[in-house]
Amino acid sequence: YEYSPLKKYNPSNTLFCYLRVSSKKQVDDGNSIDNQFHTGLKISESMGMTLCVLNEGGTSSSDRKSDSKDKFFLVQRLICDKVMKHLWYFSRSRWTRTTLEDLTCKNNYFKPHKVTVYEGESGSQRNFTDPNEEFVDNILTGVQQLDRENRRLVSVSGKRHLSKHYGHTGVFL
Repeated sequence: YEYSPLKKYNPSNTLFCYLRVSSKKQVDDGNSIDNQFHTGLKISESMGMTLCVLNEGGTSSSDRKSDSKDKFFLVQRLICDKVMKHLWYFSRSRWTRTTLEDLTCKNNYFKPHKVTVYEGESGSQRNFTDPNEEFVDNILTGVQQLDRENRRLVSVSGKRHLSKHYGHTGVFL
Protein backbone atom coordinates (compact mmCIF):
# COMPACT_ATOMS: atom_id res chain seq x y z
CA TYR A 1 0.00 0.00 0.00
CA GLU A 2 2.96 2.33 0.56
CA TYR A 3 3.52 4.99 -2.10
CA SER A 4 6.15 4.18 -4.71
CA PRO A 5 7.33 6.75 -7.26
CA LEU A 6 7.89 3.90 -9.70
CA LYS A 7 4.26 2.80 -9.69
CA LYS A 8 1.60 4.27 -11.98
CA TYR A 9 -1.49 5.48 -10.12
CA ASN A 10 -4.93 6.09 -11.53
CA PRO A 11 -5.70 9.54 -10.06
CA SER A 12 -9.46 9.12 -10.36
CA ASN A 13 -9.46 5.77 -8.52
CA THR A 14 -6.69 6.13 -5.90
CA LEU A 15 -7.24 7.35 -2.36
CA PHE A 16 -4.01 8.71 -0.94
CA CYS A 17 -3.97 8.33 2.84
CA TYR A 18 -1.72 10.67 4.79
CA LEU A 19 -0.72 9.10 8.11
CA ARG A 20 1.09 10.98 10.87
CA VAL A 21 1.53 11.07 14.61
CA SER A 22 3.31 13.78 16.59
CA SER A 23 6.05 11.81 18.31
CA LYS A 24 8.34 8.80 18.11
CA LYS A 25 6.68 7.47 21.28
CA GLN A 26 3.32 7.31 19.49
CA VAL A 27 4.98 5.37 16.66
CA ASP A 28 6.59 2.98 19.15
CA ASP A 29 3.26 2.42 20.93
CA GLY A 30 1.99 1.28 17.54
CA ASN A 31 -1.69 2.05 17.92
CA SER A 32 -2.28 5.38 16.26
CA ILE A 33 -0.61 4.84 12.87
CA ASP A 34 -2.09 1.35 12.68
CA ASN A 35 -5.54 2.74 13.51
CA GLN A 36 -5.16 5.47 10.89
CA PHE A 37 -4.07 2.89 8.30
CA HIS A 38 -7.01 0.56 8.95
CA THR A 39 -9.47 3.44 8.94
CA GLY A 40 -8.07 4.67 5.61
CA LEU A 41 -8.21 1.14 4.20
CA LYS A 42 -11.87 0.79 5.25
CA ILE A 43 -12.74 4.14 3.66
CA SER A 44 -10.90 3.36 0.42
CA GLU A 45 -12.70 0.00 0.19
CA SER A 46 -16.10 1.61 0.84
CA MET A 47 -15.38 4.09 -1.99
CA GLY A 48 -14.15 1.34 -4.31
CA MET A 49 -10.74 3.01 -4.55
CA THR A 50 -7.19 1.73 -4.43
CA LEU A 51 -5.34 2.71 -1.26
CA CYS A 52 -1.98 4.46 -1.42
CA VAL A 53 -0.31 5.24 1.92
CA LEU A 54 1.90 8.23 2.64
CA ASN A 55 3.21 7.44 6.13
CA GLU A 56 4.91 10.43 7.74
CA GLY A 57 5.45 8.48 10.96
CA GLY A 58 6.27 10.34 14.16
CA THR A 59 6.93 13.81 12.86
CA SER A 60 5.74 16.95 14.54
CA SER A 61 4.16 19.24 11.98
CA SER A 62 6.42 22.01 13.31
CA ASP A 63 9.48 19.96 12.24
CA ARG A 64 8.52 19.70 8.57
CA LYS A 65 11.26 20.27 6.04
CA SER A 66 10.69 20.63 2.34
CA ASP A 67 12.81 17.66 1.38
CA SER A 68 12.08 14.51 -0.57
CA LYS A 69 11.42 12.45 2.59
CA ASP A 70 8.67 14.71 3.87
CA LYS A 71 5.30 13.24 2.89
CA PHE A 72 3.46 16.54 3.50
CA PHE A 73 5.45 18.18 0.69
CA LEU A 74 5.13 15.03 -1.39
CA VAL A 75 1.34 15.51 -1.23
CA GLN A 76 1.77 18.97 -2.73
CA ARG A 77 4.05 17.66 -5.47
CA LEU A 78 1.69 14.79 -6.33
CA ILE A 79 -1.18 17.24 -6.61
CA CYS A 80 0.79 19.54 -8.93
CA ASP A 81 1.88 16.53 -11.01
CA LYS A 82 -1.81 15.53 -11.36
CA VAL A 83 -1.17 12.17 -9.67
CA MET A 84 -3.34 12.88 -6.61
CA LYS A 85 -7.02 13.73 -6.92
CA HIS A 86 -8.27 12.17 -3.65
CA LEU A 87 -6.72 12.65 -0.20
CA TRP A 88 -7.79 11.31 3.19
CA TYR A 89 -6.37 11.91 6.66
CA PHE A 90 -7.60 10.85 10.07
CA SER A 91 -8.10 14.29 11.60
CA ARG A 92 -7.30 17.92 10.95
CA SER A 93 -4.70 17.74 13.75
CA ARG A 94 -2.94 14.93 11.85
CA TRP A 95 -2.97 16.96 8.64
CA THR A 96 -1.96 20.52 9.56
CA ARG A 97 -1.66 22.36 12.83
CA THR A 98 -2.20 25.98 11.85
CA THR A 99 -4.97 27.80 10.06
CA LEU A 100 -2.42 29.42 7.76
CA GLU A 101 -0.91 26.09 6.71
CA ASP A 102 -4.34 24.62 6.00
CA LEU A 103 -5.47 27.70 4.06
CA THR A 104 -2.27 27.58 2.00
CA CYS A 105 -2.93 23.95 1.07
CA LYS A 106 -6.58 24.63 0.37
CA ASN A 107 -6.01 27.73 -1.78
CA ASN A 108 -2.80 26.68 -3.57
CA TYR A 109 -3.39 22.95 -4.05
CA PHE A 110 -6.84 21.55 -3.25
CA LYS A 111 -9.06 24.14 -4.91
CA PRO A 112 -7.07 24.98 -8.05
CA HIS A 113 -6.31 21.31 -8.75
CA LYS A 114 -9.81 20.11 -7.81
CA VAL A 115 -8.61 17.64 -5.18
CA THR A 116 -11.33 15.96 -3.14
CA VAL A 117 -10.34 15.88 0.53
CA TYR A 118 -11.82 13.45 3.03
CA GLU A 119 -11.24 13.27 6.76
CA GLY A 120 -12.17 11.33 9.84
CA GLU A 121 -13.43 7.87 10.56
CA SER A 122 -16.42 8.36 8.27
CA GLY A 123 -14.44 9.91 5.41
CA SER A 124 -16.44 13.14 5.42
CA GLN A 125 -15.70 15.29 2.40
CA ARG A 126 -14.48 18.82 2.97
CA ASN A 127 -16.58 21.26 0.96
CA PHE A 128 -14.63 24.13 -0.61
CA THR A 129 -17.39 25.39 -2.92
CA ASP A 130 -20.08 26.61 -0.51
CA PRO A 131 -19.05 29.80 1.37
CA ASN A 132 -21.00 28.77 4.48
CA GLU A 133 -19.39 25.33 4.56
CA GLU A 134 -15.95 26.84 4.00
CA PHE A 135 -16.51 29.29 6.86
CA VAL A 136 -17.27 26.39 9.21
CA ASP A 137 -14.31 24.49 7.76
CA ASN A 138 -12.00 27.41 8.64
CA ILE A 139 -13.41 27.51 12.18
CA LEU A 140 -12.71 23.79 12.64
CA THR A 141 -9.11 24.32 11.56
CA GLY A 142 -8.79 27.23 14.00
CA VAL A 143 -10.19 25.10 16.83
CA GLN A 144 -7.58 22.41 16.08
CA GLN A 145 -4.82 25.03 16.24
CA LEU A 146 -6.15 26.39 19.55
CA ASP A 147 -6.35 22.88 21.02
CA ARG A 148 -2.75 22.12 20.02
CA GLU A 149 -1.50 25.39 21.52
CA ASN A 150 -3.37 24.76 24.78
CA ARG A 151 -2.03 21.19 25.06
CA ARG A 152 1.48 22.52 24.46
CA LEU A 153 1.08 25.08 27.27
CA VAL A 154 -0.06 22.37 29.68
CA SER A 155 2.85 20.14 28.67
CA VAL A 156 5.43 22.92 29.06
CA SER A 157 3.97 23.89 32.42
CA GLY A 158 4.20 20.30 33.68
CA LYS A 159 7.80 19.94 32.51
CA ARG A 160 8.70 23.27 34.09
CA HIS A 161 7.16 22.09 37.37
CA LEU A 162 9.13 18.81 37.28
CA SER A 163 12.37 20.70 36.61
CA LYS A 164 11.75 23.04 39.54
CA HIS A 165 10.59 20.26 41.84
CA TYR A 166 13.46 17.83 41.13
CA GLY A 167 16.17 20.40 40.42
CA HIS A 168 19.18 19.19 38.52
CA THR A 169 18.11 15.56 38.93
CA GLY A 170 14.94 16.24 36.96
CA VAL A 171 14.62 14.91 33.43
CA PHE A 172 13.36 18.14 31.89
CA LEU A 173 16.33 20.48 32.29
